[in-house]
Amino acid sequence: MSALAAIVKCVDHVVIQVEDPEPLFSLFTGPLDLPVAWPIQRGDWYTSGGICVGNACLEIAEIAHIDRRRRRVARNAHLLGIALLPIGLDASLRELVMRGIPHSLPVPHFGEHADGTRSVRWTNVLLGGLAGEGGSILLRSRWWT
Repeated sequence: MSALAAIVKCVDHVVIQVEDPEPLFSLFTGPLDLPVAWPIQRGDWYTSGGICVGNACLEIAEIAHIDRRRRRVARNAHLLGIALLPIGLDASLRELVMRGIPHSLPVPHFGEHADGTRSVRWTNVLLGGLAGEGGSILLRSRWWT
């Protein structure tokens, strides 16, 4: 039997879901003086800030679950997911298919550069059924920061 090719390089970051990210983010980056990986950012469906905790990051986030009636968020802090950095997105996707690991299609997330141009900032691929109910594991390929 031949050796399997690697799918991931490392854990990129761990995502903690909270009702309001700012107080916890401020605790880590203020009195605890942990370095900021990225400042608090707000989007249509999320608020998120990243903190360096060694060789990975901790993302403090409010990820909204949208339904037609109202925006709902978790009431208590909990592990939402683990983001893994792929060896290479195309190669990692081929390995997932070969191994029969269920996954989503790649979902690119766009952003604006300082010069006003837009391009893909990162791409997510959700891995199915690996983190139990309520958790998620995803491959996150970064293009630029």
